[in-house]
Amino acid sequence: MKINTRKKEDLDLLIKCINNNDCESLIKKYYNFIEQVIIKTCYKKNISIVYDDVEDLRNQTFYELFKDDYRRLKSFDPSRNVKFSSWIRLITANTVFDYLAKKDPHNLSKVGNLVSLDDVFKDLSFENYENRLDARQTIFLLKQCIKNITKAERIVFKLLIFSNLEPKKIAAYLQISTREVYKKKSRALKKIKNCLIKLGILEK
Repeated sequence: MKINTRKKEDLDLLIKCINNNDCESLIKKYYNFIEQVIIKTCYKKNISIVYDDVEDLRNQTFYELFKDDYRRLKSFDPSRNVKFSSWIRLITANTVFDYLAKKDPHNLSKVGNLVSLDDVFKDLSFENYENRLDARQTIFLLKQCIKNITKAERIVFKLLIFSNLEPKKIAAYLQISTREVYKKKSRALKKIKNCLIKLGILEK
């Protein structure tokens, strides 16, 4: 009964925000929640972050939810078996990932296990690669290749590789089929693989 009540409360807040342009209650409810998700996401990745950055990321998360006439909020489908809080958590995590992608590559040494190169290259179906560049340069070039794929493919790739989420969970969060998740993963890996070959990071 509590779960149903919570779902109804979230749906009411969602409708109120979208239809009446009144999002104060929704912001108030998820204000601290989003902050905690930001801090936990950074902590899990061994990333040091100052509170000013946390505030900026929280504001950016709300911006992502509200921009373009609430386009992102309108995409939430309450009929799917995904809690609104879990969906908000995903949006927040993606905002953090985008923030990290824009960090100065010279500061990446401070980012613990943001990218496991061995896991990435293994997933790209290459067992061996020539370590011609130092780790920071390699990560920087990898991120440049990731920028060449579509936004949808990039989200799926990040969640699969960086967050180790199962395809079924990603499908539920993004409200797409599991088959579509695998398609996006396959297209993303192919594009990234070709890009890394062109850059000389990988060999055919």
